Amino acid sequence: MIIMPRKQSTSSVGSHGGSSVFSGRSGRSLSTASSAPDIDQPGVLPCEFVGYTYCPMTFMLDDYYGWINHIINVHLRGLLPERAKCWFCDSRTFKSRGPEDLQSNFEERMTHIHQHLISGLSVHDMRPDFDLTDHLQRHGLIPDYTYRHATEYSEVYQGSWILGPNEMPSQQTSPWDNNQYHVQYESSQRRRH
Repeated sequence: MIIMPRKQSTSSVGSHGGSSVFSGRSGRSLSTASSAPDIDQPGVLPCEFVGYTYCPMTFMLDDYYGWINHIINVHLRGLLPERAKCWFCDSRTFKSRGPEDLQSNFEERMTHIHQHLISGLSVHDMRPDFDLTDHLQRHGLIPDYTYRHATEYSEVYQGSWILGPNEMPSQQTSPWDNNQYHVQYESSQRRRH
């Protein structure tokens, strides 16, 4: 199922130097899509799948519909999630009431995310949306290793000595195992009379 844009932008390709993926026969661009290697530029909308498939596509801030339709058509293949969250905050969960409002629910979520991007947040501030991640895995839209990688994400500080799920301990497993931290234990023997 292909979701058609509600509005088409006829702006040109951004100054990143990439060519539009939505160019028509007339040569006019229908989107400001760019496949520039640096997606963390101010004033661009990164593809949500930069965290799943390393998609390098970016869109100018005013190409809202091109951005959303890229995600829906290229990555989601029209299979919109019933439930999703913001990339940046925990303030909202976007849950559709049924199949009839999947697109409006997804667009509402993307509008919310768009506002965060306009305010200056970037791909470096993104967090995985676990509801979307489950949806992607359930529909075969991401491979199992990508699903495992995304679901291992944690915002809890993991000291460098804490091992990841697939790591093996080295000889030095904690910062206290090296010579920087030498603790002397004093004997506390009491004299008995």
